[in-house]
Amino acid sequence: MNLDTVKSKTSSATDRSLELRSRVLDDFLNALPADATFYASLAAKRAIPQAWAEKMRLKPLTAASARDAIAHINEQHGRNSLSEAGLLNADGNIPGALLADNTLIPYLDHDGHVQKIRPHKMGLPGDPIAVYSPFILAETKASEIVLTEGEFKAIAACAAGFPCLAVPGISSFVGAHYPELRDLLKRHGIRSVTICFDNTDAPKADPAYPSGRDDTNFYAVLLAKMLSEDGF
Repeated sequence: MNLDTVKSKTSSATDRSLELRSRVLDDFLNALPADATFYASLAAKRAIPQAWAEKMRLKPLTAASARDAIAHINEQHGRNSLSEAGLLNADGNIPGALLADNTLIPYLDHDGHVQKIRPHKMGLPGDPIAVYSPFILAETKASEIVLTEGEFKAIAACAAGFPCLAVPGISSFVGAHYPELRDLLKRHGIRSVTICFDNTDAPKADPAYPSGRDDTNFYAVLLAKMLSEDGF
């Protein structure tokens, strides 16, 4: 067996694993109920209309709904597949992040397949960070985008007519993960990026985060410089 054959088989196995993970997460999302109250809350608090909430497949999350959904799809997929998808820990328990009252945010690839899921402001154990969300680029077919901080802002911006991606934190894609962002933008033909991170001028209640912080501006300028040097 030559090296090319080994690489081909490894790539095929990886693709099958990612496809299975996507199917499991897709079935998990489908098993979570959502009602008019949930969509009305997103519209009122996050400026996300129901059409966009449904398009991006946002779902309400509670301990009861997570347990019911996992029990339901376990009959079809089995515990090993649920563990590989991150819905069960190594000890077979549901991760705590899925048991809190929250909104579940799926990260969709350009075809609308589920890459990963993330309860708002909470990550699942061992789950790497990602840009939110390639599906937006495919859906809007934009050549110019806004880059913001947080998934809800990105969806609200898209709903208002401004194609927008999000990163999970201001410094998350200026280091080792920067090539992922750059390559994603290039694959989708993005020519211009406007960075719009959170406003840090307003006073904050938490003394650990005083007003006047300059880290947001620093990372915004740094990322803008990196993108500019790569032709954006």
